[in-house]
Amino acid sequence: MVMTTFNRTTAAALKSFHRNIEGRARKIGASIAGLSMLQHQVSTYETTLKDYSAATKDTINASQKDINREFTPVIEQAMQDAYDVCVAEHGKLMSQVQVRVSD
Repeated sequence: MVMTTFNRTTAAALKSFHRNIEGRARKIGASIAGLSMLQHQVSTYETTLKDYSAATKDTINASQKDINREFTPVIEQAMQDAYDVCVAEHGKLMSQVQVRVSD
């Protein structure tokens, strides 16, 4: 979501910048060929930004998965006592097990 918003905002800023430059160039009588080249660059930069955003998103997602894998053993260890109590409570009322887990 953040990367999509970044792409949209950046593309809008780039297009706005191009329109401003184009308006100023027309006002002073600059070459239309130069403006055409600038428009092509805007498209190229827009595509490049989308590619970088997609690569960044993929890197973030992969890193999040790695981080979550690091937490799993720690969480298991922290909950081990509750698991042990639950196993010992086998056969008793479920409400007693829930009380033990919440402790």
